[in-house]
Amino acid sequence: MNAPLDARVDLGRWLVAQRDALAGFVRKRAGRLLLRLETAEDLAQGICAHLLERGARPHDGEEAAQRAWLYTASERWLSDRRDHWSALKPARPDSSAVGTPGSSVERFAVVSASGRILPPWTWGRVVGIGLMATCTCPAATSAIAGAQPL
Repeated sequence: MNAPLDARVDLGRWLVAQRDALAGFVRKRAGRLLLRLETAEDLAQGICAHLLERGARPHDGEEAAQRAWLYTASERWLSDRRDHWSALKPARPDSSAVGTPGSSVERFAVVSASGRILPPWTWGRVVGIGLMATCTCPAATSAIAGAQPL
């Protein structure tokens, strides 16, 4: 269910007024890993966009209760973002967590081309074999088409 337009405008203005406090809250609560992946300002903007899209409204009442509502919604958003990033590929390669200790230098070996797999442009190709037309007319005068005389 969408909130009426005037309620969204009021919520938008209220969120703009809370922007600095929300960004500070996000910096404190997001954690280092999440803040390496997204800035506090981007996270705060995502929270505001999410609340506006849902048509959510803080409870009428004191400013402290309204901020508590905002911070609760922000905690949920931050939790969703952590889940999002943790579902993706891990930040470090698997080879750094397994294997023989001290052999990680092998990962940094010089990359060189392999002769086993050739890119398509190195495959040999047939270059222009002309058409050899033959004809058999009367049996006594067969001919093969050749080059034009000089």
